[in-house]
Amino acid sequence: MITITGLVCLPLGLVAFLGSWRLMLSMLMAFSTMNAAAVVMIGSFGLSPGYYMVLLVIGRVLMEALRGGLPIPRELVPPLICLLLFLVIALLSLWAAVVFFQGKVVVLGGGDGFQLALAAPFQFRRENVTQLAYLAISVTLAALLGVRLSKLPPARLASSIDGAMMYCIVFCNILCTWHWLSYAAPFVRWPHDFFFSNPSYAPRVDQMMFDSVRLSGPFSEPSALAVAYSGFLFYTYQRLRARGTVASMILLLWCVQILILSKSSTSFLLLGIFAVLVVARPLALAALGKASMPRVTPAGVTAILAVFAACIGIMWYVSENRDFVSTLLDTLIFKKQEGISYQERNATNIMALQILVETWGFGIGIGSHKASSFLLTLISNVGITGTLLFLVFLYHIMALPKVVLHGRPVATPGDALRWSIVGTLIPLVISGPNLSNAALWTSLGLELALLGALSTAQRSAAASRSAPSNRTALIIAAKQAHCCEDRHESSYLDLP
Repeated sequence: MITITGLVCLPLGLVAFLGSWRLMLSMLMAFSTMNAAAVVMIGSFGLSPGYYMVLLVIGRVLMEALRGGLPIPRELVPPLICLLLFLVIALLSLWAAVVFFQGKVVVLGGGDGFQLALAAPFQFRRENVTQLAYLAISVTLAALLGVRLSKLPPARLASSIDGAMMYCIVFCNILCTWHWLSYAAPFVRWPHDFFFSNPSYAPRVDQMMFDSVRLSGPFSEPSALAVAYSGFLFYTYQRLRARGTVASMILLLWCVQILILSKSSTSFLLLGIFAVLVVARPLALAALGKASMPRVTPAGVTAILAVFAACIGIMWYVSENRDFVSTLLDTLIFKKQEGISYQERNATNIMALQILVETWGFGIGIGSHKASSFLLTLISNVGITGTLLFLVFLYHIMALPKVVLHGRPVATPGDALRWSIVGTLIPLVISGPNLSNAALWTSLGLELALLGALSTAQRSAAASRSAPSNRTALIIAAKQAHCCEDRHESSYLDLP
C-alpha cells in the first residue's frame, strides 16, 4: 500500500533518478532524514523514503555501469576490501549465533523498544533477515556511490556534495522551524501523519517537556535529530572557516538554535563538545605562539554580533526563569540517570557487553540485539573483528590526499564532509543505535568518492609534470585555483 508520504516522495524520487547527480544526491540526503515515514507499506514492513532513494541510486549506478563500465581506482581497493570483509563478518556472526548460541545468550531485539521485560534467549527471527538486508544495501550504496562518483573531477564532485548538503540542511531547518511554529502559533498546522506514516514507530505523537514541544521535525525523535544535526553543525562550521560567508554563519547559528529547541540530552552534550573544540584550537595556537590576526569579514562581524546578542539573551532569560532552567538542566543532564528510560537504555548497553563476552567476541549477529548506541549495537552484533574492519574502513576514507599550493596546504573538497562524518559519529557513541542509517552510509560513500577523485587527479598531475608542454597549463590552473580561494569562491583543486 502506498502511504501519504509515498504519494509525494515516489514521483519526486523518479524525477531525481532522471536528473543530474547533484539533484539525486540532494534528494537522497533530504529523504534520509524522514526515518519514521514510509513510502510503501507491505504488511508490517515499511520502506522508508531514504532507502527508497538508496535503491534508486544503486539502480542508476548499475545502469550507467552497463553502458560505460565501472573502473575502480586502485586507492579505493583497500577500503572496498574492508567493506566486503565487514559484510562477510556480519553474515558469519549471524551464522555462528544460530549454530552455537541460539537459546543460550539473552538479547533484546530492536522491536522490543528497550523494554527489559521482553529480554529473552536469542532465537533467529525476522529482524535478523531485515537488518542483514538493510546492511547489505547500505554497504552496496557506499561502495557503488564511491566508485561511480570518483570518476568526476574533484572540484565538480565537491560542488555537487556541497550543494546537496546545503539543500538538506536548509530543508531540515525549515521543517524544524515549521514544527516549532505549529506549537507557537495555533493557526500553523504540522503534517504529523506525513512524517510518521510508518505505523511501527510509536508513540506517534510529539514529545513534550514543560508544556513545550521537543523538536523532532522530519526525524523520528529528538535524539535522532541531535545525531543528524551534529553532522550539520560541524559541516557548517568547517564551511564557514573555509569560505567565510554570511550564509554559512547564519546556517551555523540556525543549527545551534534547533539543537537547543530539541531539548535532547544528546543535543546539549554535543553543543558542549562543539564549544570546547571550537575554543580549543585558537587557544592551542595562541599557546604555541602560532596565532595570527583574524581577517575582518562580514561573516566574522556577524558571528561576533550574534554571539554577543546570544550571551545577553541567555543571561537575561536565565535570570528571569531560574526555576525553569534549573529544572530543565536537572531533567536533561544532572538527574537524567535517575529516569526509567535512562536505566532501561543503560541496561541494554550492559547486555551488549555481556553478549560480547558470552560469544567470545564473535557477536550475536545483525538484528539480534539493539543497544542504545550505534557503537555498542555494532560491537554486540558483528563482534570485535567486524567493528575493527569498520574502523579501518573509516581510517582509509578519512585520510584524504593533501592538496598543496605554493608550499602550503589548502582546503580540500573533503574537509567539510569529513568534519560532518566526525560530528555524526560523536553522538553515535552514546545514541542512534540503528545500523541502517541511510544518511551516514551516504556520507561514507561520498567521502570514498572524494578519496578516489583526489587520488586520480594527483596521479594524472604527476604524470603530466613529466611532459614539458603541460607545465604551463598546470601553473595556470594552480594560479586560477588560488585566485578563487582568495575570493572565497572555492578552494577546491583538481590538481595538487
